[in-house]
Amino acid sequence: MEKIKVFLSDSQVLFREGIHFILSGEDDFEVTGEATSNEGAFTLIEANPPNIAILSMKNGKFDGPEITRRIKRSLPSVSVILTMDK
Repeated sequence: MEKIKVFLSDSQVLFREGIHFILSGEDDFEVTGEATSNEGAFTLIEANPPNIAILSMKNGKFDGPEITRRIKRSLPSVSVILTMDK
């Protein structure tokens, strides 16, 4: 069975490392990339599309709705999960 590819984007290193650690302990998931901002994430996601992108709601120039629109326009099969700080 093919692993579910996940991309992570958050400015908080500890958050990204925590999610990466949790997912790496699961046989069904593979973290395929990480970014510190949503605009950086977009370029990497286009180059190597994941199944799921876990992105921060407020992270750089592209906020959650904007990055989601861009991803869905370009790669409609990518599922997007938005996270929020506090």
